Amino acid sequence: MHKPIELIATCDGAYLAPLRSAMASCVINNPGESFCLHLLHSTVDEKSLLHMDAYCRYLGVDFCAHGIDRSLFDGAYASKRYPQEVYYRLLAPHVLAGVEGRALYLDPDVLVINPLRPLVEADLKGRAFAAASHLDAAHPVTGINKIRLDTTGAYFNTGVILMDMSVARRAIDPAGMMAYARDHEAEMLFPDQDLFCALYGASTLEVPDKLWNYDARKYTDYLVRTGGESTMAWVMENTSILHFCGRDKPWNVGYHGRFDALYKNYMMIAARAAERAWAEGEERGR
Repeated sequence: MHKPIELIATCDGAYLAPLRSAMASCVINNPGESFCLHLLHSTVDEKSLLHMDAYCRYLGVDFCAHGIDRSLFDGAYASKRYPQEVYYRLLAPHVLAGVEGRALYLDPDVLVINPLRPLVEADLKGRAFAAASHLDAAHPVTGINKIRLDTTGAYFNTGVILMDMSVARRAIDPAGMMAYARDHEAEMLFPDQDLFCALYGASTLEVPDKLWNYDARKYTDYLVRTGGESTMAWVMENTSILHFCGRDKPWNVGYHGRFDALYKNYMMIAARAAERAWAEGEERGR
């Protein structure tokens, strides 16, 4: 009997619907697994949290909401595209002090289409984290990022991060992290990723993005990079996490990406499940 997989998400109320789609895909494509979802937030209202709890119970997922004090991030760079919530994933090991072993952070804009267990049980070789890079060593932006952040390793995408919680607690100094964010605001293009790579890149094991953090915008790029191996059939059989990076999101009107129909399918499954979960909750409350 496997231990439950601990999942971490951070978002505001606007991203709860995509998070429901992500969780539906996770449960459907990980039969026999049990999950606990930890939501780190600061602005989600009580009614929405109750609805999310009912939805997760309907899926058979344990749900725990953890409120974050926004004053902890006073002075840290934030914008409409990069709200304060993007920093919460980096504090997760300290916020979730009772969670031991492994925990998997997932952005809400992902689909899980194959088992997660191989990633969760990966050998981290003593490191605190595992993550994927969307830029290979030869990409010109890789060199720019190394100069910009004064690092020597990969530039990791922080939409999917496996954490060894006890090792990560020792690695992450919250006060030092926020001081770095304030002192280097002018240089940061992608605040969460820049912070992660600058401070914790050396503590991170790189895993293949084509398996664990597939950029859904770049189907043709993957096909070329793999010499034609990563066809749609290959992705459906081998890739575990599709990540809908960038501004153009699959739940928005007008999205026409390669995986549009797949996402819309899970979106409808999640919407119907949410309706049933809320209806059952209202029945119990009468």
